[in-house]
Amino acid sequence: MDSVARSSVSSTVNSSSLERIVDAVIISVYLASRFSFVPFFNRRPFTEKWVSPHYWCSDSGECRSVSSMAGWKDGSVQEKYRLVVVGGGGVGKSALTIQFIQSYFVTDYDPTIEDSYTKQCVIDERAARLDILDTAGQEEFGAMREQYMRTGEGFLLVFSVTDRGSFEEIYKFQRQILRVKDRDEFPMILVGNKADLELQRQVTQEEGQQLARQLKVTYMEASAKIRMNVDQAFHELVRVIRKFQEQECPPSPEPTRKEKDKSGCHCVIV
Repeated sequence: MDSVARSSVSSTVNSSSLERIVDAVIISVYLASRFSFVPFFNRRPFTEKWVSPHYWCSDSGECRSVSSMAGWKDGSVQEKYRLVVVGGGGVGKSALTIQFIQSYFVTDYDPTIEDSYTKQCVIDERAARLDILDTAGQEEFGAMREQYMRTGEGFLLVFSVTDRGSFEEIYKFQRQILRVKDRDEFPMILVGNKADLELQRQVTQEEGQQLARQLKVTYMEASAKIRMNVDQAFHELVRVIRKFQEQECPPSPEPTRKEKDKSGCHCVIV
């Protein structure tokens, strides 16, 4: 009997060790394929993906076990949200997004046409996968806007507090989103970026709050450079989406005992 027990324990240990070895090999191959031939200064990591049943890795090289991520079961994500970052050119949309995804401030990059990102996180103790689209602010890419506006579930309306023109553009973006969605209201928040540049400020906090009241959205000021209110902005948008979805499709009330008894059990005998 003891020999059987020892054999069972040994089998379990060997199986566990084998799983760890397989995970290590998979992760090593994945990271090697991402980084072996890419110069450091050319890397622009932005996604996170599952590379084995037990681990996920970001393109920055960070790997974490599924068990370390609260809210996940067997590597699955319970909720998915499509977020879109919109605003004029040069307001810091890409900087905000990459800071949120990678905790890294980008100082030199080409104007964005369209970039997509993925982040898995826990917001208010609920696991979520955020698919984020960073869009072009330049007018020449305006024809692309309606396409991503159709699929977005929530929008960050971003302007720079150092650029009054970008502030005045926000109303145009908001109206276009509502027109494409054919709605009077839709999940959005207003973000005044570059709040660390106080000496260059052209839009006051009061003006931002006033515009937010007019648009009936939440307003917050942020700075991608010093990581101020970056996570908070994206998390708040998810909360707005959740509230909107609950209002659109409220959960069905639990049937009362009488209703359950009245419904009975309908059986068909063949």
